[in-house]
Amino acid sequence: MHASDILIISGDGQLSELLAQTLAAEKCTVATARSAAEGVEAARLRPPDLIILDPAGAPASAEPVIARLQRRRETRAVPVIVVTADPVAEHELLPAFDVLPRPPDPERLRDDLAILRRRKGAFTAAPAPLDGETHRLFAEFLEAETGLHFDQRNLKLLERGLRSRMAALKLGSFTEYFDYLLRFAAARGELAKLLTFLTVGETSFFRYSHHFDALRRFIIPEIAGRREGGRKRLRIWSAGCSTGEEPYSLAITVIDALPDWREWDIAIVATDLNGASIRRAREGIYGDRTLRGAPPECLQRHFTKSDAGWRIGEEVRRLVAFGVLNLQGGRFPSSGEGEPGFDVIFCRNVMIYFDLATMERLVAKFAEALTPGGYLFLGHSESLLQLSSRFERLSHGSGFYYRRREGHGAATPRRAMPVSLPTAPFVLSREATPRPVLREPPPPPFLPAGGTGGVMPASRPPRPAPAEERPRDLFREARILFDAEEYGGAAALLDELLLSEPRHTGALLARGTIHANGGRFAEALADCAAALEADDLLPEAYLVRGLIREASGETEEAVADYRRALLLDMEAVMPHYALGRLLTRLGKNRDGERELRNAMRALERLPAGEMVPFSGGMPRETLLELLRSELV
Repeated sequence: MHASDILIISGDGQLSELLAQTLAAEKCTVATARSAAEGVEAARLRPPDLIILDPAGAPASAEPVIARLQRRRETRAVPVIVVTADPVAEHELLPAFDVLPRPPDPERLRDDLAILRRRKGAFTAAPAPLDGETHRLFAEFLEAETGLHFDQRNLKLLERGLRSRMAALKLGSFTEYFDYLLRFAAARGELAKLLTFLTVGETSFFRYSHHFDALRRFIIPEIAGRREGGRKRLRIWSAGCSTGEEPYSLAITVIDALPDWREWDIAIVATDLNGASIRRAREGIYGDRTLRGAPPECLQRHFTKSDAGWRIGEEVRRLVAFGVLNLQGGRFPSSGEGEPGFDVIFCRNVMIYFDLATMERLVAKFAEALTPGGYLFLGHSESLLQLSSRFERLSHGSGFYYRRREGHGAATPRRAMPVSLPTAPFVLSREATPRPVLREPPPPPFLPAGGTGGVMPASRPPRPAPAEERPRDLFREARILFDAEEYGGAAALLDELLLSEPRHTGALLARGTIHANGGRFAEALADCAAALEADDLLPEAYLVRGLIREASGETEEAVADYRRALLLDMEAVMPHYALGRLLTRLGKNRDGERELRNAMRALERLPAGEMVPFSGGMPRETLLELLRSELV
């Protein structure tokens, strides 16, 4: 590309003349158009090498012009430089090749021309797929710079983000973009621009409502009780706050939970790796979709409607402070000079991007940032299982969260759990009981020994019969211990049960899962074999065996087991899901997508709020969200 034929679209004659002088010195031929409509038509009739666009009004008005150019076959490959006086537009107008200040910097413009002239090949809207070696280059660079971990499970997300930046820069290959990223990661903020496409997911106000319900009903009252008679201080950190819905939801929850909140010293710190998301969060303006989880009285009390959308109220806004932070290498925020730490940390759906070592370091740092007895909230597909012993797990409704143990010493991470679904720890299903399956009531919330810590069941359960009047249910007791991550105690009860009932398939699969989580694959497979000997038409036994085989690298055998599970129960969600993820990892994208869509259809037939068997404790709605994000 020679970048010698330039079209300037601007209604400002003085700016056009200034640009033309710089371009003439670079031996460029210049044409001008005074309006966007005139410029788009001129570019269609005679596609230039470069378009320089001066948007009329706000910088955002450049986006539809660029979109029109990208939709036309004749102008799809033409890079667009935007000139604007808005200092933050460079990180907002991501479809543009570059954004220059107004008046334009001649040196930066000459650099742009030099970059375009050095191009190795023509831009193509559909470059060759991301191959293994190039994937490794990007994955290693991103992990080193940001801590984000992109393996086969989130390869599609990485590839979509790379393609978006390549389309803006008009680069025709992934290797050419990698060279550009290495050169301009900091100098032109290219890494931050790429991260906008890699880290922004769908979010909304009060997402996972039971987390905010637990905060309002139990945690804030418990903290208020501890602070009674002393300093009324509350510190919350939203780590990975995206565009602000989570920290503003936290602020609203605090206001609603504390009648005297104005007498408190309250600070909610909100951080994210993505600078563009932070800027949108500070604006505090949202559409109807992101507010779909907010009740009408919340909108009336805390928002103002305008043509731009719903604007967050000033009282809520004053409680939240935003900042850009890289959790991998950045310095954690302070909760205040001389203060002991944060009372609550929300870090939801962030650690899914990290590898095990990074997660362990991050969790250890969260433990240090929290007050003793402080609370940590993770996403539904995340767990501290095998990562840290510095936290105890508490349950509320269909969700769970963690509390830092008081007076606990250094973290003692345990062996990493090898048997897992790609997005959730594999846990004992409440449906894994001997056939015929009889649905039992769910176990009560896990309460740590020594007190409830403010976490109480919604209503008092009926008084149990005296122990001597009822038989002991070893399987139910083992299941409760399993849910509480007390695997040693659960295994002891399962061993005791299997001495008297060696063909109890639920106990065999539960013990097999515990063996697999400890890396004892041979023992785990033996338990699966015993369960199948007792009932060779047990679909969950084939699912568990498939998970074990996949974890040990026997992918063909795992695929066969998932298919056997589906032959026995086509409505089972997790065999479809596990098979779809594995086929995608093996490069069979079409087959993998088909199975993921089958999983979604099976999920949609489940009742609202239903826990999905063998999903790691995820409710129907959570797994639906994960599937929708993967199938975009």
